[in-house]
Amino acid sequence: MSGNTKTLADPVSVLDSLGDEYSARILSALTDEEMSAKRISEELGIPIATVYRRIEDLDEAGLIEFEGKALTQDDKRVKVYRSYVDELRIQFEPDEPQVEMKRYSEAQRSIDEAWKRIKR
Repeated sequence: MSGNTKTLADPVSVLDSLGDEYSARILSALTDEEMSAKRISEELGIPIATVYRRIEDLDEAGLIEFEGKALTQDDKRVKVYRSYVDELRIQFEPDEPQVEMKRYSEAQRSIDEAWKRIKR
């Protein structure tokens, strides 16, 4: 990996958060677009309490980000999340695993942000 790659400080928490089927599905869904916990629950068929726990784990591991708040159709403000992870590389070293994360380029992120503003 090169470019926008960093070695994560706590590889064990990354592996713990990805060791769950729901977390992997949530991470994949948030790669395409930002979503609220409720929308994740509805679209992926995951219980809402589980979604909130997995979001917390993924956020603490640095795999997703709080993007802000969005208005629902009911005019309620809800937190939305997004992942900019493009690739994860795991290397199992003798002492402990190493996890490198490659993020979308700043150019791609800028394009995503512009598109998000246009859609609103």
